[in-house]
Amino acid sequence: MALWGRVLAAVPHSRLLLKSPVFEKGTLKEHVEGIIRQLAPDNQKLQAEMESEGRVILLGRTVTESEHLRSYLRMDVALDTFPYSGTTTTIECLLMGVPVVTKRQTGAKSVHASNVRCIL
Repeated sequence: MALWGRVLAAVPHSRLLLKSPVFEKGTLKEHVEGIIRQLAPDNQKLQAEMESEGRVILLGRTVTESEHLRSYLRMDVALDTFPYSGTTTTIECLLMGVPVVTKRQTGAKSVHASNVRCIL
């Protein structure tokens, strides 16, 4: 999450979209938003923009698969998770035309990204 906070601080008008069923519960959603705000405590401008411009978007569960896939249309680029890379999410991103930036890893942790590359 620290990396995501640095990306938000470094890229003006960027937004972070996270999607998980856990964000359906108000208190957990507020807790995660608080953590993200703390990532740039000295950046007053970022703090204000996160509040006014909705730079952090937390989505809950979607009802249908098509609704789930449509959520990718809100993205310009996806940041792969680490140290455990995505597989299904990465394929869905690429299926929907969203490029994925992944951190290069070695050993067992690189298996998922390599699997996606081999599938394509």
